[in-house]
Amino acid sequence: MKKEFDFENVPYHFTQCINHSCRRADSCLRHLVYAHASLQQATVEVINPRVQQADGDNCLRYSEERMHAFALGITNLYNSLPHGIAQQLKSQLLSVFGKSKYYRFQRKERHLTPTDQKVVANTFERLGVYSTPQYDELSWQYLW
Repeated sequence: MKKEFDFENVPYHFTQCINHSCRRADSCLRHLVYAHASLQQATVEVINPRVQQADGDNCLRYSEERMHAFALGITNLYNSLPHGIAQQLKSQLLSVFGKSKYYRFQRKERHLTPTDQKVVANTFERLGVYSTPQYDELSWQYLW
């Protein structure tokens, strides 16, 4: 899923790539960020050209330019579950994420990354729930 690139969303210290001859430059997030760098930005963090592979085939810093689904809010997570299972699920998620992170998810102060969502799905499966977890909202973002 493509959307207009917004340089304002790029983290301050995100390493950029200036290798225009790389075969994978068109699909690399690091190269895309460099291509959209603001002229007001006097300095940028870049990959050292001396350690880059000329063709990019074995680049250790390659980051695929792909949007990922980030979930926001877990208030709908328990809606279709029996009360006992919902309690067990909440207890296990609190154990895995910790109280602070769990309640930040619940209050929509923090997105669930694809990795966090996988943890939730695995917890569902361990409890014998094979339905897809339902989050309050989904947004598509780059995985910085």
